[in-house]
Amino acid sequence: MNNSRSLMALVVGIAAGAALNAMLNSEKGLEFKRKAKENLKRTSDDLMDKFKGHLESGKNQLADKMHQAADSLKS
Repeated sequence: MNNSRSLMALVVGIAAGAALNAMLNSEKGLEFKRKAKENLKRTSDDLMDKFKGHLESGKNQLADKMHQAADSLKS
């Protein structure tokens, strides 16, 4: 019973992999992969821009706090 389920799972997995491969390597599948790659690149670029903006803002805030602390020590 256990061997037959394992064999059936293997066969279903192979069939699903073959079907997915055929879909993604068809003309529409290649177009889908191209669009997905473009969208991932654009999203990645947007996230990096936001991260850099937050990083720069954090640096500025830290510099301001350091100047305030230095000024309060001088007084």
